Amino acid sequence: MLLNRLLRARMNPGTTGPNRNSPRATAGSAANGWWQPFVKAGLVSLAEDADPSSGEAALAYHAWYRAISLIAQKVAAVPKHLYRRTESDAGEGKERARDHTVYRLVHERANSEQTAFQFWLQMAGHVPSRGNAYAAIWREGGSIKELIPMDPDRTYPCRRNGQLWYVVFPFESEGEGIRLRPEEVLHFKGFGFDGLVGYPVWAKAAQEIGLALGQRKLESSLNKNSGRPAMLLETDQAIDDKVKTRLRDDWERMHVGLDNAGRTAILDRGLKAKAVSLNAEQLGAAGAAQMSLVAIANFTGVPASKLGAGGRNYASQEQEDTAFVADGLDFYLNVLEDEASAKLLSDPERAQGYEVKANREALLRPAIKEKFETLRVATAGKPFMTQNEARKQLDLPPSDEGDADKLLIPLNMGQGGNRNSPNDNADPGPGRPEGSANARAPKPDPAVRAAAATALKTSAKKLVKRVAFHANRAARDGAKFMAFLDGLRAQHATVFRAELLAAEEMATAANGNGKSLKGQGADWLFETIAAEYATVSNEATPKTLAASVAALVADQEVRLPKDLAHILLESPNEA
Repeated sequence: MLLNRLLRARMNPGTTGPNRNSPRATAGSAANGWWQPFVKAGLVSLAEDADPSSGEAALAYHAWYRAISLIAQKVAAVPKHLYRRTESDAGEGKERARDHTVYRLVHERANSEQTAFQFWLQMAGHVPSRGNAYAAIWREGGSIKELIPMDPDRTYPCRRNGQLWYVVFPFESEGEGIRLRPEEVLHFKGFGFDGLVGYPVWAKAAQEIGLALGQRKLESSLNKNSGRPAMLLETDQAIDDKVKTRLRDDWERMHVGLDNAGRTAILDRGLKAKAVSLNAEQLGAAGAAQMSLVAIANFTGVPASKLGAGGRNYASQEQEDTAFVADGLDFYLNVLEDEASAKLLSDPERAQGYEVKANREALLRPAIKEKFETLRVATAGKPFMTQNEARKQLDLPPSDEGDADKLLIPLNMGQGGNRNSPNDNADPGPGRPEGSANARAPKPDPAVRAAAATALKTSAKKLVKRVAFHANRAARDGAKFMAFLDGLRAQHATVFRAELLAAEEMATAANGNGKSLKGQGADWLFETIAAEYATVSNEATPKTLAASVAALVADQEVRLPKDLAHILLESPNEA
């Protein structure tokens, strides 16, 4: 394995590798190493109940496996790039640093055995399950060559004499522990309190996972008995143990299992068959599967509908996907970005504006029709893509036609403003701006305004319904409604900005004055909704709260989308 190659380099002074002069830790065994006294002293942080088989066993529960694999697949699928800051007359920007070695590691190939996708899939799977993901940074000649994954169940961060070390016990090296310095390890930590490690989520969710697995075992047992509970064979005669054993074995051979369902039982010796019924508590446990799905959704941040629970918490699948990115996946992307930028780049490089970033837009790509409709409106209906750029979108080879790389403007469309006039170079006359044959600015296109208004109203209505769903549920109890108000901004503000971004860009193009509306509509809508809910909370009594919230929701769904479009879209007379 790659990790064993790294360790052999450490142990052999004649081999090049990451910091080969770093001290080796001879542990004797993973359970009795030099660092064990530091565990007892609280200086080494081990995941509680860190039994590797327990973490693997948790994956036997289908909802847990689905949640972890979904997070890992989504996070791994987001392209990661190395960017550098750029400056020009137009202002500050950024560009991909394809010539840097780190770009290849995070975007193309992490090591000789894994592509970048496979590497991030492994890292993003370990964090939500084990709480931590580790990778050794392999350097040669001062340059990073490979990122080598390490088993989170056999890697331990610890402090010795005030120095942080990572102790790793490879699969094939039970008696040797290797110490790595912090700069030699990528450590992606999940949620935790001690600053060293993240909580192993599977351990926190063990009761729910165990309950679900136990439920499956119960259902399997019932199916084995043709859907019937266990049976008692009764008789008034005295029988010895040998006969009891034979009777039980004969009964199970003839009547246990789905293949034996419906067979006729023949009883002798005065035997009577009596079914042992399930009590109410056992019957209630049979309906716990749905509750387990919701519990796993809460532990992992994956919407319950994606785990098979049915239904959605939002008005549309698009809103639910947006919320999943903002409330679930964004945390893991931030963890990966921050650690990669801190460990794979030097201080001077970070000062120059180098950073590792994930392209979150890949998770929120709209349908191609919606995407191109937005671009068409933003450019006032004018072409925005060359022939070869369009062919690239369809994975077709470039055309060798002469105009394939030119942005062609139809003859009935100008370049914008008054540049269509044949008298552009003529004297504009007194009182008119130079270079223009018409002092008046062009009027906004009614079709563009109508499209922008529709987009604003549609997005606003979705957001109103999103908040209304949670508000109606919380309004059943005054304390829960106060908690709903307290968490309103954290739960919804980011989603508002993401949902309204395209519509705000359309409104900016429709107004035609160059003033960006980015974030303005989202902020106004969110603050208005929050203020109105707070007013209802202050004015309503506990008995009338639910009815008051329902009435407000019905009013907001009609009123706020219209108000938002009116506020953002300027009147043609004002333009």
